[in-house]
Amino acid sequence: MLGQRISARVLQRATRLQQPDPLAGAESTTGRLVGAEHLENLEAQMDMLRVAIELESRSDFGDLQDDDQHNRTSFLAHFAELDTALEEWDTMVERVQAAPGSVWGWFAQATSERGFTEPPFAVGPLIDRLATLTVERARHGRLDTPHRLYLQHFKNRSTRGEHVSVCVEGQNVAQLPAEPAATPQRQIEAAGQRVQALFDDAQSCKQAEELASARDALLVVKRPLLDRLALHASVEAVAFAASCPFCQGDARLAASARCRIARDPGVSSVPGLTPGLDDEQSPAAPAVPRPQPPTGASASGSAARTAPRRPER
Repeated sequence: MLGQRISARVLQRATRLQQPDPLAGAESTTGRLVGAEHLENLEAQMDMLRVAIELESRSDFGDLQDDDQHNRTSFLAHFAELDTALEEWDTMVERVQAAPGSVWGWFAQATSERGFTEPPFAVGPLIDRLATLTVERARHGRLDTPHRLYLQHFKNRSTRGEHVSVCVEGQNVAQLPAEPAATPQRQIEAAGQRVQALFDDAQSCKQAEELASARDALLVVKRPLLDRLALHASVEAVAFAASCPFCQGDARLAASARCRIARDPGVSSVPGLTPGLDDEQSPAAPAVPRPQPPTGASASGSAARTAPRRPER
C-alpha cells in the first residue's frame, strides 16, 4: 500500500512538470476571431483615426505620448495593410505643419532688412497679420491671385497728444503723428505702399510655395485614405492577430485555463475561463456504501437469535 501511494505521488508530480507553457496555446489561433470587447475597441480606434485624417492631423489611436503605443500596435496588427499609408500620411502632415513657421521666419527677416522699425510700425502685429493671411492663401491655392490689402486709418487722442492709427486687414500696424494735417496723409500712403510691397513679395517666396505644395500633396492622398478606412470600418468581424498585445493577453488567459484543467484531472471546468465545459461532465466521486437494514427471512432469523428466552415453568 505504501509503495502504491509513493508511486501515485511521483506520477502526479511528473504530470505537473510536463504541463505545457501557457504561451504555447497562443499558437493555435488559426481561424479565430476577436471577442466583442476587443472588436469594440478597434472600432473606436478606427473612428478616432478617421476624425484625425478628416482634420488633417497625425494618425491618432488614443495612446499617451509616453506610453508603449499599445493601441497603435494593436490596430496595425489587425490592419497591417494600412501601415505604409498611415506613415506616409503622418510625414505629409508634419511637412504641412512645419511650413507656416518658415513663412513667419521670412517676414521677420524681410521686415528687418527693409527697415520696418518701432515706432512708427508695430512690427510684431504686422508680421502676424501678413503671415497669417499668406498662410491662408497658400492653403487655398490663391498665391497667384493678386490681393490688395484693406487699409484704414483714424485719429486717436491720448496723453501724448493726437496721432493717426494705420490698420491693415483690421490689424493696427502703425501710429503716425497727426500734425500738421498735410503730413499724415503722405505718411499714411507711404506706409501703406511699403506694407503692400512686403506682402506682394511674400506671395512668391519659396516658403509660401512650399506650404502650398505640401498642402496639395496632402489633399491628393486624403480622400483615398478616408475611403480605405471606411472600407475597413464596414467589416463586421476581425481575425485574431498574434502580434496584437490584446490578442496575446487573451491567448495567455485561454492557455492558462487549459493548464489548470490539465494539472487537476478532477476538475473539468474552470468558471470564467472554460465556459464550454459543464459541471455535468465532471466525473462522479465513487459512492460510499451505506449500511442497509436487514429485510425478509434474514431479518426474522436475526431477531430470533438476539431475543432473550423466557424461563420455562
